[in-house]
Amino acid sequence: YTVWYDGLATVDAVKVKPVLNIKLKQFTVQIDNNIIVLLGKTSVADNYILKDNWGRYYTVTEVGYLEIGTDIVMLTVPGELIPQLVYGNVVDKTQSYLGTDWELEYTSELVAENKTVLVMGLCNDAIGYIVPDNDYSSSGAEGHYEETVSTGSRSATAISKALLTANKRL
Repeated sequence: YTVWYDGLATVDAVKVKPVLNIKLKQFTVQIDNNIIVLLGKTSVADNYILKDNWGRYYTVTEVGYLEIGTDIVMLTVPGELIPQLVYGNVVDKTQSYLGTDWELEYTSELVAENKTVLVMGLCNDAIGYIVPDNDYSSSGAEGHYEETVSTGSRSATAISKALLTANKRL
């Protein structure tokens, strides 16, 4: 117990059925950010950096899908996920850096209705910030500091697709 907890609002405990299902999905993310490539290749960061025959770089990571009881789903992601990718309201083409819309479903929509969706970031890996593809900027533009520590413009799509695969019935 610390002073930090003083005045913290508490919630009632929730009983859940004795069910715990876990599914992990390993996948690769293409890296657009040369800083991440450098950190991985010099072992400053503990990410495997792979290079294909066309000179593109990738890293291997994973997501998780956990069912807790019958009403709670916890998604585990390998970085700091921008909340709009889970709960909606990703910037549209009029506000996004690239002037395009987010094309995929929100992650919470990948989960069956009437379930509480929780997200736990930085699980099993740390690939940096996960920002919507349509709002990624490697230019250092104002309001885009997250991209300095992000694998790049494809991480949100790769993670969303991996979560969709992991969401397939356990």
